[in-house]
Amino acid sequence: MAQRKELRHICLTGFMGSGKSTIGKILSKHFRIQFVDTDDRIESAEGMSVKEIFRQKGEDFFRKKETEHILRELDASEVRIISLGGGALMHNPNREHVREKALLIYIYSRPEEIYQRIKHSTKRPLFRADNEEITEEQSLLRIRDLMDQRAEGYSQADIVFDRDQMNAEEAAKKLYDMIRNGYPEFQAATGENRKNANAE
Repeated sequence: MAQRKELRHICLTGFMGSGKSTIGKILSKHFRIQFVDTDDRIESAEGMSVKEIFRQKGEDFFRKKETEHILRELDASEVRIISLGGGALMHNPNREHVREKALLIYIYSRPEEIYQRIKHSTKRPLFRADNEEITEEQSLLRIRDLMDQRAEGYSQADIVFDRDQMNAEEAAKKLYDMIRNGYPEFQAATGENRKNANAE
């Protein structure tokens, strides 16, 4: 495991449909810092959706771009919350860089909960192909298989956060309290102490 050199950012990892982006946006408002979704960054740079990138240029191309964007965000001077793609931590260089510069939070949801959130999605390139009809049982098997493949990356997390039984607002507030109480060095990096003092 890479040794942490500094704690400048928060990185959110988790399976597709776990709520990384939704929770991350709310969490960023609590901390009053920027939120970044690496998938959104890649889509903007390439001018096409992640699904189209997978289809036209392949997964290897996407993973290369993903690493480039992760490194760019981690090197940013301003503290930020970064939502990582669901498979980003399968690649060891990504894991090492994230561990060096960020508090890594794994947002966990059970496969059944994930299925309910993504079953109608057309934006999941590794979950279903165009016009493919798959049963709920087949979908759950795919989700479990992918989660198993990514388990090593998820195991690197500083915090494993089970968000089932909570909506996004509740999950973000609980995470905010956990980070403030358990990681004061991140609170210092955000300058939140100074903000709070100025507000009083």
